[in-house]
Amino acid sequence: MTIERRKSERVVDFFPLEIHALHLVSHKVIAGPFSGRIIDISDHGACLLMTQVLVNGFHIFHTTRNTDGVAIGLGFTNISADDSLVFTAHPVWLKPFQQQEVRAFRMGVQFTAEVRLDHIHEVQEALGADQEQRASWWKLHCKT
Repeated sequence: MTIERRKSERVVDFFPLEIHALHLVSHKVIAGPFSGRIIDISDHGACLLMTQVLVNGFHIFHTTRNTDGVAIGLGFTNISADDSLVFTAHPVWLKPFQQQEVRAFRMGVQFTAEVRLDHIHEVQEALGADQEQRASWWKLHCKT
């Protein structure tokens, strides 16, 4: 039996975003971009579908998890009034994903304290416009 540990409701989606490794203080890009999609998002974190986790010797999960002062930056472009929001997050878990011939990784991330709840809600609201169409495609093609 699986015990539900989520702090808040997750909204299923399939939204593309750009992912980088960042210094937490300066937000300077250390590695990336990595290609990925949010497959669900909540007030506390998200689940990402990553087609790659290793770029030029930098592993987005292990290196950010094991290096102090480094986080994952999730870039939402053209989604908010400021034209671009970057949420910082820490990786929590990583699992392989395989659906027929598609091989990728699912990665759970927890937002850092600096990510404001109003920004999370702004992104969730902006995603809402086409969310049902993207989510239904994901639910149809994913058997997890």
